[in-house]
Amino acid sequence: MAIDQKHFMGEWVQVSPPTGRDEIFIHFESEGRLTYTVEGETSQHFLLTWKVVGNTLVSDQPSAPREDVMLFHFESPSRLVLEREDERYVYERC
Repeated sequence: MAIDQKHFMGEWVQVSPPTGRDEIFIHFESEGRLTYTVEGETSQHFLLTWKVVGNTLVSDQPSAPREDVMLFHFESPSRLVLEREDERYVYERC
């Protein structure tokens, strides 16, 4: 079953693995825009592009082009899992 990009839209917070004192957010927007934010003592914002290809999420940072490909699945409508080799990241919808 094909996943509509609408399933991704909105803001998500990383819940696993633990991120220490920082919080990590990803915000999926229409037209392929993605903001990756690390909030701690200071905030860092990365502006990316994104697209879904099959069961993979492909992101890219235009200022330093290099595609990053991760497998994804939804454990529920509010829980997104991204995986690459031995890395697994779980996000919950904000």
